[in-house]
Amino acid sequence: LMEGPKGRLAYEGFGKVKIGKQIYTKKNIGLVSGGTGKLPAINSLAALVGDDGTNLSLVFANRSVEDILLKDELDQFKTNYPERFKLFYSVDTQPSTPWTYGVGWINEDMLKNNLLNLAPVSYTHLRAHETEA
Repeated sequence: LMEGPKGRLAYEGFGKVKIGKQIYTKKNIGLVSGGTGKLPAINSLAALVGDDGTNLSLVFANRSVEDILLKDELDQFKTNYPERFKLFYSVDTQPSTPWTYGVGWINEDMLKNNLLNLAPVSYTHLRAHETEA
């Protein structure tokens, strides 16, 4: 069970996502999260990229590299499912060590470049959701 800009949603397996009473079937699912917000999604990762054929992308923002909870587990999912799990991190400030991911707030370009084959993203909708959090 997760919360998104359209309300509470539940992943029911095999690409089926229930939002309210409506069920949507998707081959590609994108998650955008920050801080500890992704923790509910971690439990679903095994189901999402396991044996059901669903592709998942996660854009995940934190203040620093050190603040990325469960980073080793996420990196392992990326290694185990390179064709079906796309992972992108962003941190507030440039780390002192080499960093191949994003720096700064999640923006439209980060979403366009790192979410798997999804419909165009509305930056206005993203900003509205940010202010609600």
